[in-house]
Amino acid sequence: MNFCREESIPDDVLAERLNRENQVLCIVNSRRHAQSLYDRLQGDGRFHLSTLMTPEHRRRKLEEIRRRLRDGERCRVISTSLIEAGVDVDFPTVYRAEAGLDSVLQAAGRCNREGRRPAEESTVHIFRAEGGAPPLFRQNIAAADTALRQFPQPDDPAAVHAYFSALYQWKGSDLDRKHIMEQWAAGAQGVAYPFRIVADEFHLIEQPTTPIYIPTKENGPLLEQLRQGSFSRGLFRKLGQSAVAVYPQQLQALDSGGHLEWVDREIAILRTPELYTEETGLQTEPETGQALFG
Repeated sequence: MNFCREESIPDDVLAERLNRENQVLCIVNSRRHAQSLYDRLQGDGRFHLSTLMTPEHRRRKLEEIRRRLRDGERCRVISTSLIEAGVDVDFPTVYRAEAGLDSVLQAAGRCNREGRRPAEESTVHIFRAEGGAPPLFRQNIAAADTALRQFPQPDDPAAVHAYFSALYQWKGSDLDRKHIMEQWAAGAQGVAYPFRIVADEFHLIEQPTTPIYIPTKENGPLLEQLRQGSFSRGLFRKLGQSAVAVYPQQLQALDSGGHLEWVDREIAILRTPELYTEETGLQTEPETGQALFG
């Protein structure tokens, strides 16, 4: 496949380019950006994927996306990085907002995945998103930039090595600021591995999220069980298919607007159904009369 690195592309220009494609995947770094770009697409065959959608609705969308790709129908997808996590799709063209080199290569794995097209017909565009990247991504992007200045081809093993070397050099001790590996090594010497400590200290995503249950025609009886105080593991497993996880600032925005029904201090049901659609998921910036939270 071909890799094409581009400068900053304004959202309107990016949407125009995506609208001209028959089948294309565009991966961006935030759920807000994914929703904004999706709103700029026109016509049939446009899809949005992010964790602001329930797992059940994402599953349905992916089934339709795969069918369209297989049948050669128009299919333009705007997604967050969730599609990089083992989702089996095959597009002729992929756009990836600047990110770490590992993310870029995961995105590239969705381009000509099945090897049915010539390399010259399979392109991965790496672009700088309008407004730049969220702070969380900036160090990874800088490390990728450093690596690609030395080795321009992203899938060159030398570029990958240079990327992780730069990342490790810059982040250093921050990669294990809780000294988990140090505690693990000490435990190994005493043949007493600190499983409990590691379980308590290690979080892949540090910022906590809260699930919000989205009412549907199918889960009405399950939500009623929840309201009546049934907090069984089986019930939560079933309701998990219609839940959206939100960050504290998003939870605060929804709660301050009166859009949540609290069953328990940590269990919330969406009270305003208009804030959720199958197309783009949960709108986490409702009008509250106050500043909107990101």
